[in-house]
Amino acid sequence: MRTLPCAIIAAVNGVAFGGGCELALMCDMRIASSTARIALPEITLGLMPGWGGSVRVARQAGASTAMMMALTGEPVGADDALRLGLVDRVVAPAELLAAAHTLASRIASMASPVIATIKATIWAGLEMPLDEALLAECTTFANVVIAPNAKEGTDAFLNKRAPHWNDRT
Repeated sequence: MRTLPCAIIAAVNGVAFGGGCELALMCDMRIASSTARIALPEITLGLMPGWGGSVRVARQAGASTAMMMALTGEPVGADDALRLGLVDRVVAPAELLAAAHTLASRIASMASPVIATIKATIWAGLEMPLDEALLAECTTFANVVIAPNAKEGTDAFLNKRAPHWNDRT
């Protein structure tokens, strides 16, 4: 999922326990309904998370939160998940799909090659030391800023019109 060139948005409603939690954490962004609960309950079965849950929770919310979730199996409510950085937005249950669709539509209205580049840069940067990640971002920016979509976006902004993206560059 990390290598796909499009943004992947999880819409979490109800419970996302075990594999459901891990699947949501694999996504680029997460919106949860206010009634959503997430958990890593594998410990209650004598197991441990096996699809990256403990690692992703530790990276998103810190080691202590990962320990609490993985060692107790206790669920985290939507508001706490937001506070901990495990989800990005919390909305009313009836608004969940519309909120996810609105976010997806906004992202889809941007230049798809730039979406893919930003996503790849962010994920790769998390694997690098800070100085190396900053240099990689700068190098990537230098390539993006001379591409046709950058000229089109700037021209559209200056002329107060919608941009017409080239999906190949």
